[in-house]
Amino acid sequence: NDPAALKMYLDSLSPLSVSTQGTSFASAIIEAKTAFERGGAGPSDASHVSRVIVIASDGEDQEPGAMEAAEKLTKEGVRIFTIAYGTEKGAPIPERDSMGFLKGNKKDRGGTEVITAVHGDALKALASAGKGSFYHATMGGSHINDLIDDLNKLEKTEFDSQMMTQFDEKFQVLLALALVLGLLEIWLGERRPASRIWKGRFEVPAG
Repeated sequence: NDPAALKMYLDSLSPLSVSTQGTSFASAIIEAKTAFERGGAGPSDASHVSRVIVIASDGEDQEPGAMEAAEKLTKEGVRIFTIAYGTEKGAPIPERDSMGFLKGNKKDRGGTEVITAVHGDALKALASAGKGSFYHATMGGSHINDLIDDLNKLEKTEFDSQMMTQFDEKFQVLLALALVLGLLEIWLGERRPASRIWKGRFEVPAG
């Protein structure tokens, strides 16, 4: 619901954001934190913007520190949602060229096809630490709609606007108006000529 914020975050990313190949959830979480800060949604802005990290992966983590990074970022108000892709049996990893056409499956240095299997438990634990939700992607499944529904439940604010409610102290205006009217009445009273009453041929003050 906030394309401006999403575009800003995406503009702050590049293929060089993660220097090493493989899966490192800790590095991804730290990079997401940096992207939030570059996009103007650091910890000081947490009260105005809901910050969410969505991790779509097979769940295989080749580096330590993911849980610690998730718990630390969660304390700053960030939510982490995870989507598991793959099957427990495992499957090869397809590789595509720059045009998006399939050119084969990924192989290791020995020329053997790399088989990846889903590690749902790791992603479940990460979502739990990040106070988010876990989804398992299936062909024709509802995982994307479920994710969108959960994100829509979060309290959000437009990134490029901030709504504020300010209560005007109306009684101060009324007090000032009453004070002006009171001073005006005193001033008019001092300038009002004394009334006189005619008694026969003589004019006497009314009192």
